Amino acid sequence: MSWQEQYDMGIRLLAEGNYEEAILVFQAMIQIDPRQSEVYQKLAEAYIAVGDYEKAASVLAEGFKTTGVASLEQQLKDVQAQIDALAAQTGSPAEEPEIPEALRMEGSHLSYYGKYVIFTEDMYAMFEPMISAGLQGDKETLRAVVEKLDRNALAQFSYEWDRSEKHYIEGYTVWNGALLGYRYTTEGEEWHWLMEYRPADGMGLCFVNSYQFDEYKNWYTEAIRIVQGPMDHWLFHGEFIDLTENYTPEDVYQIRCTGTANEERLHGEYMRQEHHFERDYMIKYHYVYEDGIAQEAWTDPDTGEKCTVYRLVVKENGEVSEQYHFFDESVYKENVRYVYDGPNMY
Repeated sequence: MSWQEQYDMGIRLLAEGNYEEAILVFQAMIQIDPRQSEVYQKLAEAYIAVGDYEKAASVLAEGFKTTGVASLEQQLKDVQAQIDALAAQTGSPAEEPEIPEALRMEGSHLSYYGKYVIFTEDMYAMFEPMISAGLQGDKETLRAVVEKLDRNALAQFSYEWDRSEKHYIEGYTVWNGALLGYRYTTEGEEWHWLMEYRPADGMGLCFVNSYQFDEYKNWYTEAIRIVQGPMDHWLFHGEFIDLTENYTPEDVYQIRCTGTANEERLHGEYMRQEHHFERDYMIKYHYVYEDGIAQEAWTDPDTGEKCTVYRLVVKENGEVSEQYHFFDESVYKENVRYVYDGPNMY
């Protein structure tokens, strides 16, 4: 594999959110040829994406020392400033901070979290493995951590209540400048875990893991959802990936959504892909949004009507077996769409 092919692979992994794999690629490239400044830059970006600012600074310092490229020195200064800012924001504020309106909207997940709570180091330590695994897209570790979650310890510093047969443990806080919200719901053998990690700047994530009974199929199903993307003042801002996998006794059903956010609102092209792994096709939905509002981006070639959705059915070999346009009332102008409630998520 040529240098350019390796570099392109690292860039692709970085764009797809596979940060650990991207780190390995860029590290190997530096060992082979330590004179390429752009590799140090991308390796630092990967470390920042997983929240390891110290390693990012170390890489940039090494890169500047080796190559002498001034842009690496400037990037090092920027990262060091972020490290200093984080150090000045230790712990949880005594007073509840002002939350952006986009996160207070009815139906947004933050509106579910109940009361503001103040964390200690021990409390935050419960969430660190989930945050680290989530930023790396490591579903298996996330599932294992949630399975071992100490509900009694969580309840000691959370808001706990009951409604009907359901029991809730929830809360939100700010820790070292990052907004952290969570809710753990149980009802019999069913449970639902929801967590959001939103730094003021850098990569954030939202994570859902649930185990529920399907009364129509008479079996239990598990679902796991990870949303990753850059944040600006606690809001998704930039390109994001939203991956949901549903596990049943018969199949694994995956929904993969990609798009761009402008202060949490969907903005620009948005694609949703459905894939049943036991079947030989994938369904793709294309939307276009402007500041959260679905646009009439297509025209039906048969009727001439304006449409908000372009749908394709694609076989495993890449052949398009069906394609048509339609007007989706559920995503049109009645509702502003945010990253977390993209169209037809479930």
